[in-house]
Amino acid sequence: MSSSSVDTRAANAIPFEDLITPDTRFKYGIPVNLFIDHFRVTHPDVRAALVNHPSLCYMLGRVETSSNEATDRLQPDKIVRPIFHLVDGSGMFGLENADDALRWPGIFGHSLGTARQAWYVFNRFKQLTPDQRRAFEKAGYDFSEFDSLDPSDVRDFMMVDHLSRRAWDEKTKDNINLANLPEGSPGETARYILERYKAPTVFLDLIRIEDHAHQLVQRAGQAEEGHYFPNIVDAILTYVDWTFERSPIDLTTRFERLRQSRKDIDPEVLKVLESCGRNFQVMTDLVLETDIISELQKIGPYEWEYRIRKAYCTPSGINVAQAFAEYIQQYPELTAISSSSETV
Repeated sequence: MSSSSVDTRAANAIPFEDLITPDTRFKYGIPVNLFIDHFRVTHPDVRAALVNHPSLCYMLGRVETSSNEATDRLQPDKIVRPIFHLVDGSGMFGLENADDALRWPGIFGHSLGTARQAWYVFNRFKQLTPDQRRAFEKAGYDFSEFDSLDPSDVRDFMMVDHLSRRAWDEKTKDNINLANLPEGSPGETARYILERYKAPTVFLDLIRIEDHAHQLVQRAGQAEEGHYFPNIVDAILTYVDWTFERSPIDLTTRFERLRQSRKDIDPEVLKVLESCGRNFQVMTDLVLETDIISELQKIGPYEWEYRIRKAYCTPSGINVAQAFAEYIQQYPELTAISSSSETV
C-alpha cells in the first residue's frame, strides 16, 4: 500500500528512521528503496519519480483507510470531499484514493511551480557576468551559499519545502494530529520531519525558507519597508515562492491575496516581505536588463515537471488536467496528452 492507506502492523521491527544509515543512502543521502518499502509504493510512475527525484520520498505518507465521515472544507473547485486524515509522513504524494488526491494538488502543484522557477532563476544567476555579479554584491547581496549550490539541488528541495502543510492544516483547522507531530509553525514541522528522516544537510539548511514570514525577518534583524534578504539564496527562493500560486503571479496580486487569506501573519510583516521581493525584482531587472516576472511566465514546460505531476495523478486514476487545471491553462500544448495515458 502507498500513501492512501494505513497498515496497523509494524512496517519494520526497527523504527523506520533508525534504518536510515550511511550504507543505505543514495542520491542526496536518501535511501529511496527504504522509503518505497516503508510506504509500500507500488505504482511504477511514483517509483520512477522517487528514483529520479529522491527528495520526493519526503512527500510520501500513510492516511486513514476510510473517511471519518467528516466533510472537507471547500477547495478551490468548490467540491466537498470526505477527509482521510494523515497518520504518518507527509501524505502529499503517491495517493491512491481519488478524493484524497483531489484535496492536495494545490499545494503540491505550488511546490512544483516554485521548483520550476527556482531551477530557472538559479541557472540564470549561475550565468552572471563578473560585472553583473559585482553589481549585486555592491548592493549588499552575499553569494557565499549560492556558490556551493547546484540548480538541481535547489529544484529538488523546492519540490518538498512545503512537505508539512497537510499535517499543519489538519492540526490547525481540523484539530487532528494522528501523525503525532510536534506543535509549531509549518517550517518547524517540516524541519522536524526532515530531521526525523535524516535528510541531507543541504535540505536542512534550506528548510528555513518555509518560515520566511517569521524566521527570516527575525534573522535579518530588521522589519522595515525596503529591507532585503542579503543572502542571495534567500532572496531568490522567497521571490520564486511569492511569484507562484498554482501558476505564475505578480507580487502585487500575490500579496493582496495573502493579506486576505493569511490573517495569522502581521500585516507589517507582509509589507516588509513584499518590499523584499520588489527590491530583488527591481535589482534583477536592472542588472540583467530584463523583466524577470515576464521571463518566469514564459518558461517551460519541463519534462521533469510534467512527469512528476502525472505521477501524482496516476495512482488514484485522476488526470493531470483534472488535478492541475492552472498548469494546463499555462501550457495548453499539454492538453491532449494530459487527458490520456500518453507520456510526455
